[in-house]
Amino acid sequence: MRSTLRSIKFIALTWIFLLLSWRGALGQLAVSNLAEYQLGNLPHTDPPTLTTLYDQLNVDYYYQNILLGLRLESFRASELDRKFFEVTQKYMEAQTDHLSLRIGNFYAILGRGIVLRAFELPGVVLEDQVYRRRYSFSRDLEGVLLKGMWRKSEFTLLRGEPLDSSLPPGVENLERRQRLVEGGELRLRPWNWLTLGGTYVRLNKNEGHQEVASAFWGGSLRSLVEILKVKDMDLDFYGEYAQVQGELSSFLSLEADQPHALYLSFNFLFRNLGLSIEYKDYQSFDLGINDPPYLVKEHNLTLLNRSTHILLPQNERGYQIEGNYKISSYANAVFNVSRAVNDLLGRETKFEERYGEILMNFKPNVSTTLFYDHGKDEFDFIKDRDTWGSTVEWQPDYAYGLKLDFQCQRVTRSFTSDKEEVFRNHFLSLSFSKSPQVIFSLIGEKSTDPFETDDKETVDILEDDPEYWLGVNVNYQISVEHELNLFYGDRRGGPACNAGTCYEVLPFEGLEMRLVSRF
Repeated sequence: MRSTLRSIKFIALTWIFLLLSWRGALGQLAVSNLAEYQLGNLPHTDPPTLTTLYDQLNVDYYYQNILLGLRLESFRASELDRKFFEVTQKYMEAQTDHLSLRIGNFYAILGRGIVLRAFELPGVVLEDQVYRRRYSFSRDLEGVLLKGMWRKSEFTLLRGEPLDSSLPPGVENLERRQRLVEGGELRLRPWNWLTLGGTYVRLNKNEGHQEVASAFWGGSLRSLVEILKVKDMDLDFYGEYAQVQGELSSFLSLEADQPHALYLSFNFLFRNLGLSIEYKDYQSFDLGINDPPYLVKEHNLTLLNRSTHILLPQNERGYQIEGNYKISSYANAVFNVSRAVNDLLGRETKFEERYGEILMNFKPNVSTTLFYDHGKDEFDFIKDRDTWGSTVEWQPDYAYGLKLDFQCQRVTRSFTSDKEEVFRNHFLSLSFSKSPQVIFSLIGEKSTDPFETDDKETVDILEDDPEYWLGVNVNYQISVEHELNLFYGDRRGGPACNAGTCYEVLPFEGLEMRLVSRF
């Protein structure tokens, strides 16, 4: 009954928006929709031909300086106990030259996200092994957000209930918003080259509350560069220190056992060379509403993206150094060095990564990338990991193109000092494109990882035959408003990282169709 009433209300509001937009000068309507259909299931899971449909509809109505919006999510499965139909976001926003007020669902970031980061990953659809419902990746707040700016100052005030994105909608007796966040940020620019600020958040929970404060500073040393009369140089810096329940007298203390977070960054650009240096020190700083900088390179390469180190803000310190050097107009080099140390439950573990890449452009219309990565992640018992490969792209003209992506990985896993297992992962992708309408890709993977090859139902037998995945992916730009993506085959699961955030992707066997529409 409740779902039916919500449906009626949503349809009524949608028609009101449509009528207002059709009347012409009263406003403008923007609608987008993401629909994802699957015919298939997890490997070795019944029924093998499970049918599901996920849909996300976003409606925004603009009238002068006022915005009204809704997000509707629904999920249907051939197993009816998993369905839901909910308005997951609703909001109203009004703006003037110096103020912005939003009521309802909103996103916000204080500082660099060390204290609070409410965000979403557009286009990412989550599904976990327990609930088996698909829903959008969103960590929004529901409440009130006020922003203002005046001359050389800016402020943000907020009060809202954060969404627990690990829980899907539609589960009976499951509350996705169980806390209340109150706080804000003040940002000052006394000079053009310097920004100073601070944040404060009070997080109320059932068992009590936490108070978190941070101070940050950042800016550009361009003025110094101009004084030195050095051309083609930029120097930027940023620092932030946060502390939980810290008294004013001890706020700047860096005691090892005091819950705190320290982040520092320095960026240098001189002609063909770009350099970035970052440092982190997080101690007992997993607030559930924050998302501190990872300081781990986010790869677009499949095998390395799946192997990304997951940040542990309960206890982690380390650094990242990345450089980019333009060798010539035809060649570019990238290198990255990352390191992190964790100490949890008396076990110290280290993550280390060394990455190098060379991109070369050849005539006629051929480009290639060569890369090599060496690392380890002792928290996941990875003692040694080497990954290498290449991509080659040939585009004879602006309409057609071919791309080959080949990646190899050798991993040594060690659970005890006297026992090691060595396995390999391979990835191969061959793509044909006809710009701008079609991209056709054939994707294959192979692994000898015991986690993948062993059948969990045969406890007394360890299967070691290689596991294979083969799939076909087609991306078709139907028109400016509609984009269709088709996948058929076997898809390997595991971690995936996007925009500095990692999540789990379940394996899949079958057919998947995704249609994205914008009006």
